[in-house]
Amino acid sequence: MAGIEVPLEVSLNNETKLVISGNVCVSRDKLEQIFKILTLSREEGFPRDIHGRFDQSFVNWNTDIPEVNVFAEAIRNEVLGNRQELSRNGNFKIFFTHDIDWVTGREVFSYIKSFRNRDSWIPFKDAMNKNVFLDTYRKICNIEKRYGVKSWNFMLSGPHKYGRYSSRYDSKSESAMKMIKLILGYGNYIGLHGSYKAFEDDSYGEEVKRLESVVTKSIIAHRNHYLRFHPEKFWNQLENAGIRYDFSVGYSAHIGFRNGMASCYYPFNFIQERASNVVEVPLIYMDRLNHLKEQDKIYSNLIRVVEEIKEYNGCASVLFHPESFAISDNWYVFYERVIRGVVDLGADVSGNLPFNEL
Repeated sequence: MAGIEVPLEVSLNNETKLVISGNVCVSRDKLEQIFKILTLSREEGFPRDIHGRFDQSFVNWNTDIPEVNVFAEAIRNEVLGNRQELSRNGNFKIFFTHDIDWVTGREVFSYIKSFRNRDSWIPFKDAMNKNVFLDTYRKICNIEKRYGVKSWNFMLSGPHKYGRYSSRYDSKSESAMKMIKLILGYGNYIGLHGSYKAFEDDSYGEEVKRLESVVTKSIIAHRNHYLRFHPEKFWNQLENAGIRYDFSVGYSAHIGFRNGMASCYYPFNFIQERASNVVEVPLIYMDRLNHLKEQDKIYSNLIRVVEEIKEYNGCASVLFHPESFAISDNWYVFYERVIRGVVDLGADVSGNLPFNEL
């Protein structure tokens, strides 16, 4: 491609290698493997789940290890001959984030869930309380405030629809406006929660403008609803919508590194065949109801991954849904335990985006 310097190829022991620097060579096959991990191409060919995403039950690699970081540092050390230590200046960052999927219990599908899923949704009496999620969010923020956490909150733009995976609220509704006011009142941040079909409809730009008209602030950060996206088109779509930061690359059912990265990075834009100008903040944890049954195990696994991020002075995000706390008060205890563990490791939890672009 024009403008790209192609590394010198050599053949050693019947294997094609690329000269990185001096006598340092790297196997072409290894570089292709790392590229597939970083771009999520290694997930191609695997079955899809009911949401059209990579079926995580087929994960057959170690999600505890940031493979790309490990590889990059090994190359760096070889090039420098271990003459320099990797810079560890500054604190590593952990972003505490919330997907705001609901702003009120008074919604048809919420009522249905109260009757059908009594063990995994709020009771009907709570669903009748239009402020149930506002009250929950306020309690979450009071915990965060004690530790200096400033969270990122991803909101749907709407409009509200009644389909199974449609937006549960309109960002212009009274309840959504109250939630926005509450979020900003605590000094927290708002990003776009791209709708379930935003990828198919390429509606990111429209949704950004709709949310901006309500928040009256620039919307530059994003996470997809249900983590639904396709890597080959996604980054180009976000660029066209003016999004500069994304928090979508992670697992819903696994703790750890989906793309082998313990740090923020610029993904590959397949459409433009170049590095994207969107910064990806990897997602390493999403709350699930069964986590309350094995809190010690989940906590230990999560902290172990956070320690890997600290090792590389990197950054990543964790996701807790406010409705989980409304379903069970035990989430407050677990959430505070996670915050305390992360803060004790020395993480920056200020919510300030990488490269200070707010």
